[in-house]
Amino acid sequence: MVHQRILLAIYADAWHEKIYQAPGGQPHVREIRLCRDRRWWEGLRVVPSRLREERHSAPGQVCEWEDPFILAYGLDWRSVRDSHPNKFAWLSQSTNFVDTICKEWGLPTVNRPAVMVGDSARSESQPPKRLKTDILLTDRPLSHDSPKASSLQLDWAALQDCFIFVVDCKPLADVINGHTKLQCDELRDTVEKMVSKLGDIVECNWLPSGLWTDPVRWAPRKHNIVADYLCNCSMDYQKSLHETFSVVMPRNFNIIVHSDGGARTTCASAAWVAEITSWQAETREWQVQTLAYSATYINSWVSSFTAETMALYQAVDFVSSFISKLRS
Repeated sequence: MVHQRILLAIYADAWHEKIYQAPGGQPHVREIRLCRDRRWWEGLRVVPSRLREERHSAPGQVCEWEDPFILAYGLDWRSVRDSHPNKFAWLSQSTNFVDTICKEWGLPTVNRPAVMVGDSARSESQPPKRLKTDILLTDRPLSHDSPKASSLQLDWAALQDCFIFVVDCKPLADVINGHTKLQCDELRDTVEKMVSKLGDIVECNWLPSGLWTDPVRWAPRKHNIVADYLCNCSMDYQKSLHETFSVVMPRNFNIIVHSDGGARTTCASAAWVAEITSWQAETREWQVQTLAYSATYINSWVSSFTAETMALYQAVDFVSSFISKLRS
């Protein structure tokens, strides 16, 4: 509904407030708002709040930008926001925030309670599809390449200790590989951590697939349909999906990871698939085994680039931890 989308947009903007900076390095949006924030008005108390209340011609009350946050978290709501380590952690609480405000204002919530009808219960809104435990194992594509596309060619420089991350977002690949500058300041911390973890992988004597190959490779979506499928499943069923497989670890192997992010009007998802590939001398072919897959459901709107970045970050984090455990 419209009121829910407005509250979600306000909630996301609250994180942007501390990111937008003036040339001097100060978060100017926050400084401007603090000049006349609700804490300032409460401290003034010259005029009763009921007399300061403003109304417009249409039914409903006009309130200050931060009043919903005060209603949910109190006057010190910025401390609650700043306690979250990153934007994704903050956005993960957006639905709870919207529901809290809607209940206080007597508006329909996002997670509507079930309405009893006789001996059965039904939801006022359309419920998410029921997730079966085996749906991904039976229905997900077996190949990363679409049926009408030729296989993505990967030239491995060695039979072991090589890795490659495949994405279908070229701007993201260019940023991580250092070919272009990041334009989105709110993702700078995430990207810097990602690059640091890629450095950790290299320090473990693992290298990109080729001698002069970038660690992240762009490929058209037709070569990334498994991660795309996981994204859509996560958003369709409104649920995060994670699974790690038991595999027979060959002596020599390389690692390949596909990641993808998806965004819709009210939700998003970040997905990745990690695999090991080993050369079989008998068949003279590469044997691929799935290590793990993941699809994180984001119950709020984010841009496609943000979802793509989150997916790649999670994939890099998994590989970095996996390689570190191999050394221990």
